[in-house]
Amino acid sequence: MKALAEANISPGQRQVAIHCAAAWPYRQAQQSIRQLIDVSISHEQIRQLCVQEAVKVKVQEQSDFQQAYNQALAETVEVLVEEQPWPKKPPQIEPSERIYLGIDGTLVKARAQNRFMEAKVGIVFSHQLALVGTNRRRLLNKQYVGTVQQFSQQLFTTARGMGIDNQE
Repeated sequence: MKALAEANISPGQRQVAIHCAAAWPYRQAQQSIRQLIDVSISHEQIRQLCVQEAVKVKVQEQSDFQQAYNQALAETVEVLVEEQPWPKKPPQIEPSERIYLGIDGTLVKARAQNRFMEAKVGIVFSHQLALVGTNRRRLLNKQYVGTVQQFSQQLFTTARGMGIDNQE
């Protein structure tokens, strides 16, 4: 199976195939690739490339989470061991330094298992804005997280990566 997915496919073609498959069903991606770059890749090859990429992403996300978690755990232990003076008032954090989290979820029916699963989505963003209209602003520093499994790990890793641990 691995040989079929990687047979005669350059890294650039691999990337195009994965991006097309993210936007369209495999058969439609196959047709689009043929029209866009005049390369013939079967829908099964595209599916296998996507499975391989998903495995790589999962391993990387797990590694990123473990690294962020271990660092946060070490920092927490240090804080618990150190004697901290009780602050007289909460620290003032400038809006530009704040990190915000938004979370939502919905139930999705899993046809294969004949049950419902909760799909979760989150956004992690800072207060960096751009004015794009009279009454419209665009978030400049944002990342989305969405999954059916291990949502809290992905949200935690993303928030740590954007600096949530740097807040006093």
